[in-house]
Amino acid sequence: MANLIENERSKLTATFVNGLSITSMAAGFFTPWVAATLGIHNGRHHGYFWLTLATLTWLVIAFALHWLARRLLGGLRE
Repeated sequence: MANLIENERSKLTATFVNGLSITSMAAGFFTPWVAATLGIHNGRHHGYFWLTLATLTWLVIAFALHWLARRLLGGLRE
């Protein structure tokens, strides 16, 4: 019974971490590129270099969080 409880806790944690990954992808990657594509900006022009750097950083964070979630699920017990 203890393994079942630990497995469910691991699954819940992995789901939470994967949710953070999805949020990071949406907020830090997709949103800035959609805004740039549509010409929506805050009046300051920093150039596409900084936009690309920032969005790639958020993309790496999202993939790292997803990888962490998969690692958490790898620890499930029978």
